[in-house]
Amino acid sequence: METHSGERLSVPSLARVACISPFHFTRVFAAWTGETPHAFLRRLRLEAAAERLVRGPLSVTEVALDAGYETPEAFTKAFKATFGVPPQDFSKPMGGRKERVPATGKMPLELRPETLTLPAQRAYFVRTRGPYAQSAAAAWKRLSRWAGSQGLFRSGIKYGLSYEDPALGNPDVLTYDACLATAKEVPLAQGVERRLLPGGRFASFRYQGPYEGLGDVYATIYRGWLPGSGRSLRNAPAMDRYVRPAFLWVKPTTEILVPIE
Repeated sequence: METHSGERLSVPSLARVACISPFHFTRVFAAWTGETPHAFLRRLRLEAAAERLVRGPLSVTEVALDAGYETPEAFTKAFKATFGVPPQDFSKPMGGRKERVPATGKMPLELRPETLTLPAQRAYFVRTRGPYAQSAAAAWKRLSRWAGSQGLFRSGIKYGLSYEDPALGNPDVLTYDACLATAKEVPLAQGVERRLLPGGRFASFRYQGPYEGLGDVYATIYRGWLPGSGRSLRNAPAMDRYVRPAFLWVKPTTEILVPIE
């Protein structure tokens, strides 16, 4: 990315270079750098723009266009957010710069996974988009009402699939699937669909605590456990299996299933 920062770089292309599944690349990258690939690339381009401004004699408009911004206004906003001053006032490489907070490397949990093999499972699911705290609750509310009326909710196995890190990116476009795995076949309702949950080998991490802590668990897995595990990730999404959902004062138990070779 540092060598090709001026080119159009997509997450799938970066994942291929890193030999990591696109499903996991953003999480792994963010766990190690503290930034999403998009934010990292934007920072590289802004730092290069700052050097051009120091060297001169390019105008702010010329530097903005070279950095990939369509308007000087958008460039000025991003530049000030990164360095603390507008580009017009930036006079030396470290002038007014805000220091980026690096990844701390803190491992919030010590996890010892089990390895298990699961078959592919047929499931009913409801998909929602938006901040996970709201969208997951809405998805489960809709799915549980329908599944309860069909006599499926108690016996079905409950899984959640979140495709992006909830702490990163635009929260309005995060995708969440509330899934109920069961072999029973019943008529579908509006907003409820069928899918096949992927089978195969998984590293299983059991976590007891509030759902708000799942982000720290994922960071521990991808930054703390994965590098020294000797495991390779399969091209499939991670899944949360809700062993014991949250209820009143009882802490929920969640099994995080990370697909491995």
